[in-house]
Amino acid sequence: MNGYLTFYGVSIKYLIEKYGTPFRLMYLPRVGDQIKKARNLFNRAMKKTGYKGAYHYCYCTKCSHFHHVVSAALKYNVNLETSSSFDIDLIEKLYKEGEIDKKRTIIHNGYKSPEYISKILSLQKSGFVNSIIILDSKEELNRILEQLGDSKIKVGIRIAIEEEPQSSYYTSRLGLPYNDVIDFYLNKIKNNPRLDFKMLHFFVDSGIKETLYYWGEFQKVLKLYVDLKKESDTLNSFNLGGGFPIRNHLGYEYDYEYMITEIVRNIHEACNNAGISEPDIYTEFGKYTVGESGASIFKVLEQKQQNDNELWYLVDNSLMNTIPDAWSMHEKFILLPVNKWYNEYVRVNIGGISCDNSDYYNSEYFEQQILLPKYSNGENEPLYIGFFHTGAYQDSISGYGGIKHCLIPAPKHVIVDRDATGKFYDYVYRNEQTVDDMLNILGYLGKSLAEMIRQDKVHIITCTGANLEEDIFNLVAHSHYKRVPGYRNLSDEQESDLLANNYNRVTDTCIPEEEAMRRIEEHLMKVWEEANREGERLFPHEYFYSILNSGELREYYEIDPSDSWVLAAAEKNIPLLVPGWEDSTCGNFFASHCIRGLYDTSIIRSGIEYMIFLAEWYQENSADGIGFFQIGGGIAGDFPICVVPMLHQDLQLTNIPIWSYFCQISESITSFGSYSGAVPNEKITWGKLGPDTPRFIIESDATIVAPLMFAYILGW
Repeated sequence: MNGYLTFYGVSIKYLIEKYGTPFRLMYLPRVGDQIKKARNLFNRAMKKTGYKGAYHYCYCTKCSHFHHVVSAALKYNVNLETSSSFDIDLIEKLYKEGEIDKKRTIIHNGYKSPEYISKILSLQKSGFVNSIIILDSKEELNRILEQLGDSKIKVGIRIAIEEEPQSSYYTSRLGLPYNDVIDFYLNKIKNNPRLDFKMLHFFVDSGIKETLYYWGEFQKVLKLYVDLKKESDTLNSFNLGGGFPIRNHLGYEYDYEYMITEIVRNIHEACNNAGISEPDIYTEFGKYTVGESGASIFKVLEQKQQNDNELWYLVDNSLMNTIPDAWSMHEKFILLPVNKWYNEYVRVNIGGISCDNSDYYNSEYFEQQILLPKYSNGENEPLYIGFFHTGAYQDSISGYGGIKHCLIPAPKHVIVDRDATGKFYDYVYRNEQTVDDMLNILGYLGKSLAEMIRQDKVHIITCTGANLEEDIFNLVAHSHYKRVPGYRNLSDEQESDLLANNYNRVTDTCIPEEEAMRRIEEHLMKVWEEANREGERLFPHEYFYSILNSGELREYYEIDPSDSWVLAAAEKNIPLLVPGWEDSTCGNFFASHCIRGLYDTSIIRSGIEYMIFLAEWYQENSADGIGFFQIGGGIAGDFPICVVPMLHQDLQLTNIPIWSYFCQISESITSFGSYSGAVPNEKITWGKLGPDTPRFIIESDATIVAPLMFAYILGW
């Protein structure tokens, strides 16, 4: 389009201008297109051949576990295949969110560790009636039976196929040897009342292809199905593991309709000739489902002429990190220029920016160079290139969100989808990794307050309204924040420009009003409106907990949610005190809506009620001692520490212990009238601490000291 490449009609030029490069792109409607295509072809072949069984499409979650991908597939009522213990947690999460019901067929492949088995059996006991465990070895059945008890489960058997001639080994390590299957069924499964044998599973690693090798293995396993069916009344499903290939070059040709028709016809004829009923056909399509949805877009940073014949184009990330299959197993992807289509073309090598000699793209096994547009360094627009159909496996194999080779950050992750009217929309699923993301994983920085909360090292928190909301603002709008390193030297005009562009500055960080503040306001208004209608009264933080725990903000997350301390607190439902909440952006929002007459002010419980709550909580939880750890000064520290003298002096209670210790990190200096800079022993005179109370003050930057202390407490 006008000399620029599009991806399923989406302008890549528009995405580059909006998000910059590099970025990972996922076009979700392609998922549904692939599912509909396979389902239609199978149903058509069954109708054509008079096939009596049904067709079932399964999505292999291992190809891409992302919620947006799995959800896109589930819109088309697919079944799911799992591979490990954590996959069961994913299934349970989908059920809790209403995306699947307990009638959904779930096929369990992979090595069955004790934990994996336990979770599968728990899933079945909870009511998932179509959960089928595919046995990968004889020992696996023993491990299952040890945990099973008196329950009855559905099982299948995976066949270990003979590998292709060029393979490093003869027989797959996965599944039972062909010659052992019938004896294993007769001796271990058939007469066991706890086992309901349902499925024969057949998997060819290279996929479903028109080769003598594939058809040879297919016919061998089909014969085994016929023989097994004669011994088993319950066997009714034939699983064609190993998916269809996807387009990985422009000259790609594959006759899906022919292959599907031949598969169906062969099963139909074999069953009719043997006088047995035709099985339901299952396919486990992962790469086929999601592979053609993905792309990775780069900018050429530099061209290097290393000798007379070798010209290198260096792109703005590591190819080893972003498309690891190309490096590790010479997988091919479609490589195309995004712009400069009408330039002269030149033979080049494509290299990444890591220091590794292997960080380049092999277009062919023995011919590395490819043709791309020639350009001069003086041109205004750089050359952009894209690797297409990279949607399967690349994120998980590269360790999404983790440490990358040479600490080169993972690129921004952009999602494109269609709304109900068919109109494109796009958003950032995950921003480019930051240096803090990397250093946190490597142990150079603390994991933040969130990890302390998750590990039950924190039991109650007092914070300001700004502390509360700014953590959530960052969670949903991180990529829109603006950093101003020289903020001390900004002129009045520059400050005014920030305001005019809807940025509110806090030292060197500018918070975007629309993407952060107004976005959260919109969701808070819904829960405020409901409370106003129902006459409900909640604390300020409880409304924030409500919108976080509902999951409605998840689509906006731009940082790792495990780094949000408010989200961790909401998930743990630990008490949170926010005195003076009205002195915050969201507090101002609420006040303005009350002035307009939208809400009654009483739906927000007051600071006095926070103090009453704290007094009750302290009495219930202080028997073994409660420490007081203060970061900074102000109302967040002043408010809660007063609960002890209030209980002693104002309520005249004598059995209340004082704070077990006091520790404050502060940069405030001691001065007349300054509470934040007061030395801890001053608190003895107020009855907040005692003469024997351990007390410490650390005069330093809390953003440095607090993570170090948290790391020590967590044992890092």
